[in-house]
Amino acid sequence: MDKDHREELIKKKGYCWPINDQTEEELTDFLAENKYTYIRINSSYGMSGWILAKSYEICGK
Repeated sequence: MDKDHREELIKKKGYCWPINDQTEEELTDFLAENKYTYIRINSSYGMSGWILAKSYEICGK
C-alpha cells in the first residue's frame, strides 16, 4: 500500500475500517494477507472516493 492510501486510511480510522479497533500496522497486514486492493473512484457525475475490495470488474454498456 502506498503512502497516499495509507494516509487516507489513517484519516478514516473509526469510519468502517474492515476490522475494528486495530492498529494501522494490523490493518495493513490484514489487507495484504487477504489480498485487498485500493480502488480510487473519480466520476464526471460527482461520485468520488475510494473502496477496498478483493476484486472488481468494470462493465461497459
